[in-house]
Amino acid sequence: MEFQPDLVFVSAGFDAAVGCPLGNMRVSPQAFGYFMKMLLPIAGSRLVVALESGCSVDWLKWFVSCVIRALLHDPLFELSDINVPVTLSVANTIRLVATAHRTQWHCMSAFLGTIASCLLTTESRPSDVTVPKFIGDQILLKAYWFNIIKVSFL
Repeated sequence: MEFQPDLVFVSAGFDAAVGCPLGNMRVSPQAFGYFMKMLLPIAGSRLVVALESGCSVDWLKWFVSCVIRALLHDPLFELSDINVPVTLSVANTIRLVATAHRTQWHCMSAFLGTIASCLLTTESRPSDVTVPKFIGDQILLKAYWFNIIKVSFL
């Protein structure tokens, strides 16, 4: 393993969460749980997760519960379709980050070799991209520069 920190701090603000107008990245609660699950082998018991805030208490509970499930090693909820297209600028940013870090993180070189097949790109505006299903009640989500998008929840 290339990265073995003494202590890991996670600032859990959930700005990338679906429905949050600050990040507008549409990351599902399940994905946050899987991010934490991937971090646990690196951090072990040396992990601090600090809740910053949240855009809405109505859906914050789902994001926090998925992270806690991962911390407790409880079974995680299934991810919906993860092959949601990203804009070309997002794909290019991911490539640039992987390229910049490949000298220190050898796994990035392998990642760069497979990125073309991993990322579906779209030239459409983000509001034209469908939002993956995720756990929670039915609500309307509004992003700050998009129209109101109705999302079907599991």
